Amino acid sequence: MKLVSEPATALLTASILALPGAAVAVSINDYLAGKLLVAPGQEITAHADGKLTGKVGKNLDIDLLGTWEIKNGKWCRTLTRPKGAAGTACQDLKMGDGEVTITGSRGPVTFVLK
Repeated sequence: MKLVSEPATALLTASILALPGAAVAVSINDYLAGKLLVAPGQEITAHADGKLTGKVGKNLDIDLLGTWEIKNGKWCRTLTRPKGAAGTACQDLKMGDGEVTITGSRGPVTFVLK
Protein backbone atom coordinates (compact mmCIF):
# COMPACT_ATOMS: atom_id res chain seq x y z
CA MET A 1 0.00 0.00 0.00
CA LYS A 2 1.48 3.38 -0.88
CA LEU A 3 1.21 6.58 1.07
CA VAL A 4 -0.50 9.37 -0.76
CA SER A 5 0.95 12.87 -0.76
CA GLU A 6 -1.53 14.42 -3.17
CA PRO A 7 -3.78 17.40 -2.43
CA ALA A 8 -6.50 16.80 0.12
CA THR A 9 -9.14 16.62 -2.61
CA ALA A 10 -7.54 13.42 -3.88
CA LEU A 11 -7.63 11.81 -0.47
CA LEU A 12 -10.43 10.02 1.19
CA THR A 13 -11.48 12.46 3.88
CA ALA A 14 -14.65 10.76 5.07
CA SER A 15 -12.84 7.58 6.07
CA ILE A 16 -9.25 7.06 7.16
CA LEU A 17 -7.69 3.63 6.95
CA ALA A 18 -5.88 2.96 10.21
CA LEU A 19 -2.85 0.73 9.86
CA PRO A 20 -1.15 -0.82 12.89
CA GLY A 21 1.14 1.75 14.46
CA ALA A 22 0.01 4.70 12.37
CA ALA A 23 -3.00 6.39 10.83
CA VAL A 24 -2.42 6.82 7.12
CA ALA A 25 -4.66 8.53 4.61
CA VAL A 26 -5.07 6.27 1.59
CA SER A 27 -6.87 7.19 -1.59
CA ILE A 28 -9.94 5.10 -2.29
CA ASN A 29 -8.54 4.25 -5.73
CA ASP A 30 -5.33 2.88 -4.19
CA TYR A 31 -7.33 0.89 -1.65
CA LEU A 32 -9.62 -0.77 -4.23
CA ALA A 33 -7.70 -0.87 -7.53
CA GLY A 34 -6.78 -4.39 -8.59
CA LYS A 35 -8.68 -5.99 -5.72
CA LEU A 36 -11.21 -8.81 -5.73
CA LEU A 37 -14.27 -7.82 -3.69
CA VAL A 38 -15.99 -10.87 -2.19
CA ALA A 39 -19.41 -11.03 -0.53
CA PRO A 40 -22.07 -13.75 -0.52
CA GLY A 41 -23.23 -14.12 -4.14
CA GLN A 42 -20.68 -11.63 -5.45
CA GLU A 43 -17.06 -11.85 -6.61
CA ILE A 44 -16.14 -8.62 -8.35
CA THR A 45 -12.74 -7.31 -9.49
CA ALA A 46 -12.19 -3.54 -9.47
CA HIS A 47 -9.40 -3.34 -12.06
CA ALA A 48 -6.82 -0.56 -11.83
CA ASP A 49 -7.83 0.68 -15.30
CA GLY A 50 -11.43 1.30 -14.18
CA LYS A 51 -12.95 -1.90 -15.54
CA LEU A 52 -15.29 -3.90 -13.35
CA THR A 53 -15.70 -7.63 -13.94
CA GLY A 54 -17.01 -10.53 -11.94
CA LYS A 55 -19.63 -13.10 -11.19
CA VAL A 56 -22.80 -12.61 -9.18
CA GLY A 57 -25.84 -14.64 -8.23
CA LYS A 58 -26.48 -17.48 -5.81
CA ASN A 59 -24.22 -19.80 -7.82
CA LEU A 60 -21.92 -17.04 -9.14
CA ASP A 61 -23.16 -17.89 -12.62
CA ILE A 62 -24.10 -14.41 -13.85
CA ASP A 63 -21.46 -12.24 -15.54
CA LEU A 64 -20.97 -8.71 -14.24
CA LEU A 65 -19.33 -6.16 -16.57
CA GLY A 66 -18.89 -2.45 -16.28
CA THR A 67 -16.66 0.33 -15.04
CA TRP A 68 -15.96 1.99 -11.71
CA GLU A 69 -14.60 5.28 -10.45
CA ILE A 70 -14.62 7.40 -7.32
CA LYS A 71 -16.54 10.69 -7.49
CA ASN A 72 -16.80 12.96 -4.46
CA GLY A 73 -15.83 10.09 -2.18
CA LYS A 74 -18.51 7.75 -3.54
CA TRP A 75 -18.19 4.43 -5.39
CA CYS A 76 -19.69 5.08 -8.83
CA ARG A 77 -20.26 2.09 -11.02
CA THR A 78 -21.72 1.78 -14.48
CA LEU A 79 -22.87 -1.73 -15.31
CA THR A 80 -23.61 -3.16 -18.74
CA ARG A 81 -24.23 -6.70 -17.41
CA PRO A 82 -26.35 -8.13 -15.98
CA LYS A 83 -29.00 -6.26 -17.93
CA GLY A 84 -31.31 -6.07 -14.91
CA ALA A 85 -28.68 -4.06 -13.03
CA ALA A 86 -27.46 -2.00 -16.00
CA GLY A 87 -26.95 1.69 -15.44
CA THR A 88 -24.96 4.06 -13.30
CA ALA A 89 -25.18 4.47 -9.54
CA CYS A 90 -22.98 6.35 -7.08
CA GLN A 91 -23.03 4.70 -3.69
CA ASP A 92 -21.73 5.49 -0.22
CA LEU A 93 -18.76 3.47 0.92
CA LYS A 94 -16.85 2.90 4.10
CA MET A 95 -13.37 1.41 4.16
CA GLY A 96 -12.25 -0.91 6.91
CA ASP A 97 -9.37 -3.23 7.67
CA GLY A 98 -9.31 -5.47 4.59
CA GLU A 99 -12.90 -4.75 3.68
CA VAL A 100 -15.20 -2.16 2.21
CA THR A 101 -18.91 -1.61 2.80
CA ILE A 102 -20.87 -0.23 -0.15
CA THR A 103 -24.40 1.01 0.50
CA GLY A 104 -26.70 0.86 -2.50
CA SER A 105 -30.45 0.88 -2.99
CA ARG A 106 -30.72 -2.59 -1.39
CA GLY A 107 -28.77 -1.58 1.71
CA PRO A 108 -25.17 -2.10 2.77
CA VAL A 109 -22.97 -4.96 1.50
CA THR A 110 -19.63 -5.65 3.12
CA PHE A 111 -16.96 -7.01 0.79
CA VAL A 112 -13.74 -8.71 1.88
CA LEU A 113 -10.82 -7.49 -0.23
CA LYS A 114 -8.51 -10.10 -1.72
